[in-house]
Amino acid sequence: MLLMLQKDMQEIISCLKKLAIVATANNLEFAQKLQEKRQEQAQINFELAESIKTALADAHIVISQTSTDEGTLYAAISNEQITKAVETFSGFKLEEDQINIENQVKEIGLHTVKVVLGPETSFDITLEIVPDTK
Repeated sequence: MLLMLQKDMQEIISCLKKLAIVATANNLEFAQKLQEKRQEQAQINFELAESIKTALADAHIVISQTSTDEGTLYAAISNEQITKAVETFSGFKLEEDQINIENQVKEIGLHTVKVVLGPETSFDITLEIVPDTK
């Protein structure tokens, strides 16, 4: 049993050695530049998310859907429908997983959904679901 554990530890150490690099001046400089580049990209992403948030703040997105005479939709509104409506309205292409719907939208009327663009950027948009007149 002890021999087996020693062999496992040797394999783990061998794998770790393959992952590590020597901390030479060049490698440290490379790591610093890489970190700076990541921070710059994170700042650019944050600024883009904030500009989208500003552009879509208080947005009123209209989606037409078939419904019963009582206003119940035949099918719930999907994240795909919302992203397409936002793109049509604003030109911004969101990913479906950036839309957070607490309760399924199954009725005609006004509904609020949350858009999450990043860990620090989220906001609400208003959906107006109207009966399809086709």
